[in-house]
Amino acid sequence: MKTTSWIIAIVLIIFVILGIYFLTQGTVKTPVTPNPSLSPNPNPTPTPTHSDLMGSIANNHGHTVVLTAAQQDAGQAVTLQLTIGSGHTHTLSLTAAQVKEIADGKTVSATSSTNSGHSHVVTFN
Repeated sequence: MKTTSWIIAIVLIIFVILGIYFLTQGTVKTPVTPNPSLSPNPNPTPTPTHSDLMGSIANNHGHTVVLTAAQQDAGQAVTLQLTIGSGHTHTLSLTAAQVKEIADGKTVSATSSTNSGHSHVVTFN
């Protein structure tokens, strides 16, 4: 009878130890330091998708001018060339602020260089 009592006592102790072990598995946690670079941005900035824009040229006689999607994405000052019309060209300078406004869909007008005694007002959007 003594041996049976010892075996029962040992089995009960093992069950108690295993019970405590399994009960604590879901409650003991190792602290995790969040990595801010992996956190989702609550306000992500959408990537702009632009397309080439042709300017509307006042008093036109054959010129064209295009502000490319790449130029809009870059958002830097540019000098554009109006194509040959009636045997001459013009240049059109846009500031970085104007390029950004055009890229944002705002209407922007600027005056070209003077050539052959005249200039043109060019409007985008």
